[in-house]
Amino acid sequence: MPTIDLAWFRDTAEAKYGDLTIPIGDGAEVTLRNGLRLPKDERRSLSKLQKRLDNLQSDDEKVAKAEVLEGEDETDAMYRLMVETLRLVADSSKGSDRLIAAIGDDLPALLEIFAKYGAASQPGEASPSAT
Repeated sequence: MPTIDLAWFRDTAEAKYGDLTIPIGDGAEVTLRNGLRLPKDERRSLSKLQKRLDNLQSDDEKVAKAEVLEGEDETDAMYRLMVETLRLVADSSKGSDRLIAAIGDDLPALLEIFAKYGAASQPGEASPSAT
């Protein structure tokens, strides 16, 4: 069996599960840390936020409404939870603040960031065995 250095595995993991970096203008950028590589407590917080976002899209109206705060509609609640998620996964609070300010109320842009982030954060599927 071959000997493979741990650095090779780390490099491969970085290439496959690396962070998502978003340039936001004026030479600034924010890095969204891959959810799979977050510390355990932050992964748990991310999982809870993802569950709350899923609840908003539930067919059970009672479950969806439980995530909506007074004075919000479901779109406002989705935006709020997505912003909270950005704050959690961003590499710095300053970076997340700048990204959120740059996005403004552009929910479609925020949805696209989440789509790209979500795709980058998913564990790969197991490959079929060669037997």
